[in-house]
This record gives sequence, C-alpha cells and structure tokens, in this order.
Amino acid sequence: MNYPDESSHFEEGNGRPLLGGISDLIVPREYHDLGDSLLNFKEEELEFHLRKFDAFLASANSAEREAIGQILFRVSSKATPANKRLRLIKAAKSVRNGGFCVLE
Repeated sequence: MNYPDESSHFEEGNGRPLLGGISDLIVPREYHDLGDSLLNFKEEELEFHLRKFDAFLASANSAEREAIGQILFRVSSKATPANKRLRLIKAAKSVRNGGFCVLE
C-alpha cells in the first residue's frame, strides 16, 4: 500500500499541520461562528438563533446538512446547562435526519 509523503501534510520549517482555508469550508464561515456563539445565548434566545440555521438548511445539500449537524454536535458538547445541551443535540439529530433545528 502506498502512503502519502507525511512531510507534505506539514508547513515547511515549523512542523505545524496544514489547515484548510476558509474557502475549504463546506458551509459559510458565518455558520461556524453562529454555532460558537450559541454558547453565549440564554436558553430562551436559542430558538431564535437556531432559526438562522434553518434558513440555510432550506436549500442545503446533504454535505452541508452534515456540516451543520457537526457544528451543532460540537457546540452541544460545551453547552451548559443540561437543557441547552439537550436542545442542541436534538437540533443536530434533526438536521442529520433531514429536518430542521426548530421543530414545530
């Protein structure tokens, strides 16, 4: 089996792994930022901000849905209190199953 040259995965000279640029993201950077900002909102404000994801999801393809689901799962792992964490997990599962964040 041929393995890629390991040195090609690191920046020259400093040994840091190469990271993709913003243009490599599956969903626009603003949705990654929105995901991170969900941790700062009170529980009662969460639904309003989850609707912003839903606006994008209305025309998202399967790769974009998977990326949004990953963002929500990642954020849920850091969320407190438990109610907020569970709400984000529910939204992430819904997105991965073809639904939306806000379930009505």
